[in-house]
Amino acid sequence: MSTVMPHEGETTATRRFTLWHLSVILLIVGLAITGYLSYEHATGNAVACVSGPNSAFDCDAVNSSIYSEFMGIYVGYLGLFADVFMLVVLLLEKRVDLLRLYGVVIIFAVALLGWLYHDYLTYVAITRIGKLCIWCLTEHSIMTLLLIVTSVRLYRTLMGSGEPEEA
Repeated sequence: MSTVMPHEGETTATRRFTLWHLSVILLIVGLAITGYLSYEHATGNAVACVSGPNSAFDCDAVNSSIYSEFMGIYVGYLGLFADVFMLVVLLLEKRVDLLRLYGVVIIFAVALLGWLYHDYLTYVAITRIGKLCIWCLTEHSIMTLLLIVTSVRLYRTLMGSGEPEEA
């Protein structure tokens, strides 16, 4: 039993921090990163990076390599699109019937695909380019956390033991 009483007109359920809220926060942080990388790429500016003469990090080497494009599209744009798409699905999950039924599955599928592609890009950065991008690794970490959170949400949804999530 909680010792903190809800404010007038507020129920305990509206004050709960759920996995849905954590997913929104992760996607907003991901949007900031992919938005920054996309903006810098579109304007032709160098990405801020923690690089040095003997550093393992060189964001410009990674972001200007042949692996930084997929079918002619800069991968930062793909990440930005994926983050926007997942955030829109997440925000409409409780309002649109189709997303109410399949929203968690859609987000899980996109997060899994994004995580696998991040794995591939990290492997390529280490083995082919020989440099890493701190922004890319941070986005990969966020995608990993989002995949874990969405996996738990999907498990709870499929098993019917999910706690009610407020949007």
